[in-house]
Amino acid sequence: ALLTKHSAEVVSAHGAGMAPAEVVQLHAALVGFALQAHPERREYVDEVFAACVQYLGTVPRALDAQTSKLVTQLLVAPLAAYGSDALTVLSLQACLPLRACLRHAEQKAVAVDLVRAIIKYETVVREHTQADQLLAFIEPLICAPPRPEGAPPPAEGADAEFDDDDDEDFREEQGLVCRLLHSFRHEDTDKAGRMLDVARTHLAKAGPHRTRRTMVPLVLRCIELATRIHARAASPDASPPVVSCKKMFEFVHRTISDFPPEAAEVALRLHLQAAQAADSCALEQIAYEFVTQAFILYEDELSDSKAQHAAMAIAVGTLRSMRSLSTENYETLAMKATQYSAKLLKKPDQCRAVARAAHLFWAPAPRAPAGVAEAEGGGDGGGGGHLDGTRVRECLQRALKTADACKVSNQHVSLFVELLDEQLYYFEHTEEVAPKTVGMLMSLIEEHLATAAGALPSGVREHYANVQQHVEARKAVLRQDGNADMLRRYDEIATARESHE
Repeated sequence: ALLTKHSAEVVSAHGAGMAPAEVVQLHAALVGFALQAHPERREYVDEVFAACVQYLGTVPRALDAQTSKLVTQLLVAPLAAYGSDALTVLSLQACLPLRACLRHAEQKAVAVDLVRAIIKYETVVREHTQADQLLAFIEPLICAPPRPEGAPPPAEGADAEFDDDDDEDFREEQGLVCRLLHSFRHEDTDKAGRMLDVARTHLAKAGPHRTRRTMVPLVLRCIELATRIHARAASPDASPPVVSCKKMFEFVHRTISDFPPEAAEVALRLHLQAAQAADSCALEQIAYEFVTQAFILYEDELSDSKAQHAAMAIAVGTLRSMRSLSTENYETLAMKATQYSAKLLKKPDQCRAVARAAHLFWAPAPRAPAGVAEAEGGGDGGGGGHLDGTRVRECLQRALKTADACKVSNQHVSLFVELLDEQLYYFEHTEEVAPKTVGMLMSLIEEHLATAAGALPSGVREHYANVQQHVEARKAVLRQDGNADMLRRYDEIATARESHE
């Protein structure tokens, strides 16, 4: 404190003849001394910061590059000294005013160093007030730089930011913000939820160019928290949560709904992930709503054929894993997914997607863990699984018809072999996939392989040979187990192949 006082007197007496950079160097030396000699006396650092702010307020012009660099180094000096306690910087009252003396680029550099220190030392943010201070401090990293004076306003609906999506530094900076959100943790779900609410408030200040990245980990953290709230509510020893599981899913829904149109694919995936989590919490209507919103995004925003194909694959996998939906709701969504699959732009994609959708109609109930009795009845909540052999057969027939239409692109044989895999999977589960159907498909494949004269996609012949080996290996296992009924069905496949030839 005495050194700070005398230094202020020196600056006051000789400041007119000293360059701003020299004065800042003096303050930097004082901070270095305070951190080395009295690291526990943080008020000393705060006093030096305040003195520096007071001096810079008297500088009549903008700071030159050298002075700005020195101020930046002055601000980040405590980070190395405090180590794992990097959040202590936020308790320095003069820190924000000193940062405000810098341009946006230098402010962002300070924010980057603070976030990296938090990540490096795995510092945990445990209070919403602390989270609020932290996010306010790194706002230059969260938000876009201010528009230059005289710059024309952005076109209606255009992104007002000047960031380059292909800029590696920009992607790295936004990645740091995403990683920082995982430092917001607390055992109490109510406190954790309050921190995530604070985070959403700050992140929402940025434009869509940034929020489509930074909101993703926030949504994932909220989904994870919702499952924790559900577990807490179900525990007889825990106090009732203030923020309910339902409210947290509503928060998730609002956050995803704010995603810009260009992030529709990511938003769709998040809706499906939220649906799966809501299903695990036995919240049928919420799970149904999330899937519905995903389908709305699919219809309205997804136009790329590859993105549509990938979205349907994820949707089918999500739906098949859900167990809280009533039979009516499940069948409604399953039929919708099948219809979308059948309307994909490319025929090969249609074929594979419809065959995949068949799994929606043959989704056995999950097995109970060892030592746990199977759930009785299953009610109307879908817990008993969804087994509809007729729908499976219809999907496979449609996929086979679509595959036959792919002769022009010469992909029909490889699709036939893929569909044979699907048929053999269902063959042992449902009578709807008859031995005659499997046998005729195998005969058809062999006919095309014999006449193709080598003009087939790579790996088709090897794939079919592997299927044949699987059939023979499966028959050997059935003989060993004495399963005469299933072995007879496999023999009927061979009979059907011979009759077709």
